[in-house]
Formats: sequence, C-alpha cells, structure tokens
Amino acid sequence: EALSNEDIEKFVPVLLQLESLLNKTNLLLQIKEQMSLGYRLIFIEQDNVVKAALGFRHINCLSRGSVLYIDDIITLQDFRKQGFATALVYHVMEISKSIGCSQILLDCGFKLHDAHRLFLKLGFSLSSHHFIMNV
Repeated sequence: EALSNEDIEKFVPVLLQLESLLNKTNLLLQIKEQMSLGYRLIFIEQDNVVKAALGFRHINCLSRGSVLYIDDIITLQDFRKQGFATALVYHVMEISKSIGCSQILLDCGFKLHDAHRLFLKLGFSLSSHHFIMNV
C-alpha cells in the first residue's frame, strides 16, 4: 500500500493513463488530497516498476451500508491481460471483508469492454446506471 511520498511517486506512470488527470504535479496533489479523505492505493510492483494500481475508499451509504468503492484501477498498457488487475481486486476483496463491508462498488467507462469482461468474470454484476451532470 502506498503510504509515503516515494510510494506515491511510483504510481505516476500508471495513473497518468487515466483520462481525467493531466500532469504529474496535479496528479500528486490530487492523490494527497484524496488520501487525507480516506483514499488508499495498492499496487503491484516488479523490477522497480509499478505495473498496476488500484485506488479505493471505504464509504457508508443509506442505501447500501458499509461498502468499499474502487475509484481507480489501471494497468500499464504493456502489462495488461497478465492477471495484475485480478490480483488487485482479490486483494481489495479481502480488505473489504476485514473492515466489514457488504459490497464492493465501482464505475467503469462505457467503452472499456475488456474491463467489463474482467469485472463480470470476477463476480461483479451490472446493477445500475451512473448519471453525471457537469455544473
């Protein structure tokens, strides 16, 4: 789990692949702000390279109770389909059980068909639509 600034720096190449983040400085500031609000990052590192990362937080909702929400999951392009995302999801499943969560939730981009297949294979179900309004 990423806890130090050095750990967070290792994530930059992976997380910069997310469409919503534009540059390293903004990314590091955003991660630190989110961590101050309970966001956690786990990762798989081999040969000093973070190959995949998963960001999550524990939330409580009236409709679902105590749940673990996966905000971000990404694998470097060259290392996809090697089981890294699966391993991260299995790890976060154990974390969710250990803190008493009843569900794991995530949103996934509409066109990310490989990710959809992975999540369905892992036991997730398509249970709702996610609506967004820019303000």
